[in-house]
Amino acid sequence: ALMDKYDASRTGNLSKEELTDLLQDAAKGRRPTEEEVNFVLWTTHPKTQDPNRGDRITKGEIATALDVWRTWEKTLPEVEPVMARYDVNHSGKLELDQLKALLTDLNEGQPPEDAEVEWVMKAADGAVDGVAPTGGVNITELKGAVSLWMTHVDEEAAAANPSKCVVS
Repeated sequence: ALMDKYDASRTGNLSKEELTDLLQDAAKGRRPTEEEVNFVLWTTHPKTQDPNRGDRITKGEIATALDVWRTWEKTLPEVEPVMARYDVNHSGKLELDQLKALLTDLNEGQPPEDAEVEWVMKAADGAVDGVAPTGGVNITELKGAVSLWMTHVDEEAAAANPSKCVVS
């Protein structure tokens, strides 16, 4: 049913554009960005054990792609306000100084070392399958960057005070 509706090219697969139309309808009219579509494509393929499909979704992958998309949509209300607050130049990504401001706030006002900020940037920028490095942490990568930083902080706290057990 979904394949019949969205496979306008009648190839038996959904092209990137056809997938975009499906995701837009699933999002009740909000058109996904190209990055979001790439994220859905690349996140779907490993889950269906076929990373060589490229820019298309098979009939058997539609349910997985929709699950990935719905999960992403659920995270947007969490990450959009953070991005809006720290992306002060509205570039769509957090550059080093903006990422440092975010990490400082997450670290209860204690600024991280520049090397730590660079480490988080390097680890997060382009780390999400299907998302190319941009020289900053974009909204698709933001939750991973925050998770990475919080894990790092927890590990440092545990190392500094080994008598306390830190469970993340």
